[in-house]
Amino acid sequence: MTRGKPVRKRLRRPRIGRTTLSLAGAALLAVPATASANVYTDIPDFNISETPVTYSSYLATSSSGVQYRWVDSPWKGNAVQTASCYSNSQYGAAYYPPGTTIYQGIGTVPNGACFNLRGWTATGQGSMSFYDGRLFR
Repeated sequence: MTRGKPVRKRLRRPRIGRTTLSLAGAALLAVPATASANVYTDIPDFNISETPVTYSSYLATSSSGVQYRWVDSPWKGNAVQTASCYSNSQYGAAYYPPGTTIYQGIGTVPNGACFNLRGWTATGQGSMSFYDGRLFR
C-alpha cells in the first residue's frame, strides 16, 4: 500500500468582516449628526469707532455662550457686543482694555438664534481700523 500526501482542504474564511463593516456603516448613517458644535470664525478687519459699528450677523451654534478675542493687540480700549438680529436687544458685551487679546464672553445667545457682532472704542479714543479678531460661537 502506497501512502500519498495527505489531502489538505482549503478552508474558506468566513466573510464576517465585510458583513460587519456594512452593518457598522449602516448604523453610522442612521445616527443623526449632532445639532450643535462650537465654531471658530475669523473676523478680519473689524473697523470700529466711538459709536457702535455692526460687523456682521451670525447664527449661534451652541448655547454655551459666544466669546471673542482680538488677534491683533488693540492699542485702544474697546467693547464688543452681541445683539439680536430681530429685536436689537443685547445678549451681552465685554470691555477690552488696551493690549487685551484673551477670549471673553460677549453674550449667551440661544442655540440657532441670529445675532449681530458689534464693537466700539472708548469715548475720546477715536477709531480703530483693520484689527482682526476671532469669534467662538
